Amino acid sequence: MDAIDISQEFNVSGDTVPNTPSSKAEDEAPNMSNDGRSDDPDEGSKRPSQEMCPEDSSLALCFARLVPFNEEAMIEFSAICDAMQAQPNQHQHHRQFMVIADRQTPFQPSSQHSSFASTADTDPDADQNAGPKMIWTGHYALSLDCVPEFPLVGWRAGKGRRWNKDETGDVDLLLSLRSWKNLHGNHASFTFDRDTGILCLAPNYTMILGATKVGGNMTMALNQAPTIIQFGSLQYKFEYTVAPEDEEEHQKEKTNYFKLYLVAAPPHPLTSATPSNTDTTIGQWTLQGAAGRTRNDLIRAASHIDGTTAAFKKLDFQSEEKAAKSLKEVRLYQDITRRMRNESNGRFVMQFREFVNAEPVYEYGNKPRDAYLVWTPLARFDWGKLVNDFTDRRTVLALLKQIMQGISAVHRLQYVHRDLKLQNLGVVSLEPTPQAVILDLGQAVSVSQQGGLTPQPDTCGTVGYLAPELENTTLTTTGLYGKSADI
Repeated sequence: MDAIDISQEFNVSGDTVPNTPSSKAEDEAPNMSNDGRSDDPDEGSKRPSQEMCPEDSSLALCFARLVPFNEEAMIEFSAICDAMQAQPNQHQHHRQFMVIADRQTPFQPSSQHSSFASTADTDPDADQNAGPKMIWTGHYALSLDCVPEFPLVGWRAGKGRRWNKDETGDVDLLLSLRSWKNLHGNHASFTFDRDTGILCLAPNYTMILGATKVGGNMTMALNQAPTIIQFGSLQYKFEYTVAPEDEEEHQKEKTNYFKLYLVAAPPHPLTSATPSNTDTTIGQWTLQGAAGRTRNDLIRAASHIDGTTAAFKKLDFQSEEKAAKSLKEVRLYQDITRRMRNESNGRFVMQFREFVNAEPVYEYGNKPRDAYLVWTPLARFDWGKLVNDFTDRRTVLALLKQIMQGISAVHRLQYVHRDLKLQNLGVVSLEPTPQAVILDLGQAVSVSQQGGLTPQPDTCGTVGYLAPELENTTLTTTGLYGKSADI
């Protein structure tokens, strides 16, 4: 069989060009020296302040951190430490998010950083053979025990603004005390998505995440860490710090944080898991835990860098026969999703999101490539758990009504599901608004309004749930079955 070019047959989404917001006027930071250093020569070797968080403090157990990566960011971090040392009564709010090394570290900046390194160029009495400068090192910490000023907004990062109105400068993570081109007062926030539990970067101005340029109103999931984040000219390494053995306790603390500070239900347990460098990534998707299982396949939860969550099913292309079956399933979901767009109750039926493949061409006989079918929405759990663990009658009735509406929508498209069971009925959310979804349409078939389908025993459905007429031609007057097999 000839090779099939999957990229031509199925639309695989690509990168989009972000919008770039216009600059906004901001108030300057408080009047300070350019480098924020104290004039006292004995101050340089002391810890900036006992109130600042040392590396062995509770913030060292934070769930994520932002580490200065390039010279500009390192210099600004040290300058902030010096300024806090010189003026202990200022920046009390910002101190709690900083973890500082016990002592300064020798640092030899490159020649272009004249604000830090070229004293000899402007001071004739300076020692031309002076050794490396001493700077403070450390990182900014995100911790559930150290709450930002506005938890619903998240940890705001930037150079600060409106200092005459707010001593925090509208930021929690203070990145600089100087004016930098393209670095803004409240440049971006690190915030939790209240449904998925994923930590996201919410820029207010243009910045760079990894290799992607993003603008305001483009919330991006931080699900592929570690990564480099750039604010103006300042670069930072973002990384998660939760050890695998601490993950269970961290998720308990995170659930409590959502309840106390975000006034939200516990986040999705699969997508809320802390990303690690061992996670499987496919393009801009990160695969996470098992979300369920079809008749033959494991379904994985996944999150996209744009914050979308979905279910991933790995398709089988190991033989010509299996490849044809996989492509048939993709086409089935594409057709149902396309026709479901005009259905008001289509949101209660799983939708085809995209076809993700590692290679555009599949040549049977060669080593098989990974390919995935992507569905939305991602269900939190199925009705097996709902029936066993949940007893709120009003919520269950609301979900049941939505399932009936979803079945009705499928039938209006002239399809029969043929495998309705507790495991194929999902719960997307319980609060504040319950939402149900019909899952796994892989065995659905089209049926005309006038005719029906001939039973083919042992080819569809699940024993214990399937309608008898799917197996036996004598159970209907015509010997055929139709939409009623789903009821």
